[in-house]
Amino acid sequence: MPALSEPYAEWGVFADGSPLEDFSSGDEVPEASEVFFPPPPQGVFVGTTVGSGSCLIIMRSKRSVEDVCKFYGEKLIGAGYQRVKSAEVKGGASCAIYKDGNAGHQGIGVQVYKDEDRLMVINGATLIILSYKPMAHDDCND
Repeated sequence: MPALSEPYAEWGVFADGSPLEDFSSGDEVPEASEVFFPPPPQGVFVGTTVGSGSCLIIMRSKRSVEDVCKFYGEKLIGAGYQRVKSAEVKGGASCAIYKDGNAGHQGIGVQVYKDEDRLMVINGATLIILSYKPMAHDDCND
């Protein structure tokens, strides 16, 4: 019997504790095998969207922006990824780490910054946006 695919991350919740999954409009947690990047430490899934030429996973973590940036820096920098200062959020701790330093509309990488949205902060104030191309197919919706 083949093993079932593992989800990339667990769903987060709204501020009142309601599961985000119950209110998702078709969002699904991608399979772990589809995403090149490791999930962030203490990360929970809050949504997906399609970017220009890439898939976007939106996550939150209770770890600090600095901790999550350090985690991704250790995993990605030196493996073809570079920090892109011009793509970082101004006025606070943040990082943007992209393949070949390309943070353009088809950039593959990670952006991390602080976001204290009242409805979502229960999942953590660190917002993580992962931009990736699916490993098994070309379409984000498959």
